Amino acid sequence: MQIKLTTRHCTIPERLRERARDRMMRLKRYEPELLTADVVFEFEDGAPRVDVLLTVPRKPTIYAHATGNDFNTALDRVLDRVRRQIRRRRTRSRDHRAAPPLEVSGERLVAP
Repeated sequence: MQIKLTTRHCTIPERLRERARDRMMRLKRYEPELLTADVVFEFEDGAPRVDVLLTVPRKPTIYAHATGNDFNTALDRVLDRVRRQIRRRRTRSRDHRAAPPLEVSGERLVAP
């Protein structure tokens, strides 16, 4: 997976960069087909903000943003939102599969 980190109007320490890369790689647990992750760190109206854009082939992109007191807090919040979106999308795709047909046994319907 390709991870692209961008900073706007700020600088971030190398330790935060490594933490962001590590957390993005962990998202492969929830969505193994992840291709790219774009992470943007910026100051918006004096508050740290983190934006994440995830690309998955043949599926809509996943986008989330969050603010916090510092970049670590904002990163944690945005990762929670992204994880929630990935889980919700995966459970929805599984829930829409057709249920097995019911068999007729005598006068009652019985599931196989």
